[in-house]
Amino acid sequence: MKIAYFYVTEQGENLAKKIQEVLGGDCYGKENLKETMKMAMESYDSLICIMATGIVVRMIGGYTVHKAKDPAVLVLDQKGNYVISLLSGHLGGANDLARLVSTITGGQPVITTATDVEQILSFDSFAKEQLMEIEELSNLKYVSSAMLSGKEVTLYCNNQLMINELQERLEQSKYELVKEKYDEQDRPTVVISPYIENIPENNVLWLRPKVVTIGMGCKKERDEIGGIEAIEEQFIDLKLSLSSLYNLATIPRKAKEPLIQFLSNYYQIPINQVIEEEIEQLDLEKIGITKSNFVKETVGVASVATASAYIASGRGKILVDKEKYQGFTVSVAIKKEWERKELIRYCMRKRKEG
Repeated sequence: MKIAYFYVTEQGENLAKKIQEVLGGDCYGKENLKETMKMAMESYDSLICIMATGIVVRMIGGYTVHKAKDPAVLVLDQKGNYVISLLSGHLGGANDLARLVSTITGGQPVITTATDVEQILSFDSFAKEQLMEIEELSNLKYVSSAMLSGKEVTLYCNNQLMINELQERLEQSKYELVKEKYDEQDRPTVVISPYIENIPENNVLWLRPKVVTIGMGCKKERDEIGGIEAIEEQFIDLKLSLSSLYNLATIPRKAKEPLIQFLSNYYQIPINQVIEEEIEQLDLEKIGITKSNFVKETVGVASVATASAYIASGRGKILVDKEKYQGFTVSVAIKKEWERKELIRYCMRKRKEG
């Protein structure tokens, strides 16, 4: 986490450095405050401002973009008595950061988001904790509003581990999950799945787990042409959401190739370098991975794309075993707990008291 600290007094500077000792980051004084704060809004994950709230509001006004992109912004008095979560409380992590900073300063976190005040599960926070990407973020308001009003919400998911985690969190919100058959009730809906699903309800909030790995092999100096089309073709055929793409796997000698570097940057995903020794230890025939004598002679292992995807996905389920394109190959693997299964429909409802 990249943190920028701002202060306008000597006491504020001392407090900033106290927090910096624990959390790291960069400190800025009052010189060129507006310009520096504008830079920080674009370059840092979090801003911790030790000054009056009004100053901060005026400084960042005009530099906010969207709740999914804005950094966390905290405001503290110079004694650290109050730690205010001002901007991007959930997706930006300002609420959690306010709680953390308050333990350093000995102060009181000030959090005003309704779900936190009412101790109701917030699905944007839940998605962030579980490394899921939100699609149709605008529909979050329907889900949160319903839960704050004690109304029911529909949930679709097929991963029992995720259901268990969600049930535990819901119990803290005095909600419960009840498995149900389909009915005609018009309720806000949450879907947790990496797949493109046909959901009949309106106001659907899609939570996409980051569980899909692309494995790649390519010829030396292969440029980026065709790479995006190949990956998106596979995702369309598999009915997978690109929001669930987690990483790109290959062997170390291919990790610096222009095509693989380009795709990593384009999709903003890390390159997982799978060492050849790990691949050599696999029983490719037993797993169902196609061997290639040519690849074996060229790079020393009988599979690059599929074996890399398999290992990088946590030895998951191979969905595509080495699809050949012009000058490169693509494989797709998914974590086993997210294999395609029929979605289970639940009702999230308020627990009966007593």
